[in-house]
Amino acid sequence: MKLKTPGQPQSPCANDNKNSGFIMITTVLIVAAVFSVILIKTALSTITHLETKDISLNALKIQYFTEGCIQEALIQYDRDQTYTGGDFNIGTGSCNVSVTGSGYDATLVITGNLNNYDRTLNINIATQSWDN
Repeated sequence: MKLKTPGQPQSPCANDNKNSGFIMITTVLIVAAVFSVILIKTALSTITHLETKDISLNALKIQYFTEGCIQEALIQYDRDQTYTGGDFNIGTGSCNVSVTGSGYDATLVITGNLNNYDRTLNINIATQSWDN
């Protein structure tokens, strides 16, 4: 092993060995931070996408459910034109029907509730008797 004598210039590579560890750690931290930001952005985007799809699915469910309420209300009204409405359940949801008017000129207001989602529709009935 060769000893340095005082006053002998240091090689330019001597400081590079000391700084190379610092540079490596800094590079790893920067790359890790960038990957973390990308992963967090992707995770948040996925969660937002899933929530949007869940809302869309619930909107379709309440639409079809309310159509079932409409069909039931129309069946009841067809059987008895003095039907004034009421509440009934279909599966896990509930329907509320109110009827204004009677006979061949009536309006049905139907509200369906399913999983805390509501949908209200107005159905106007204007028919003529076969007796005429």
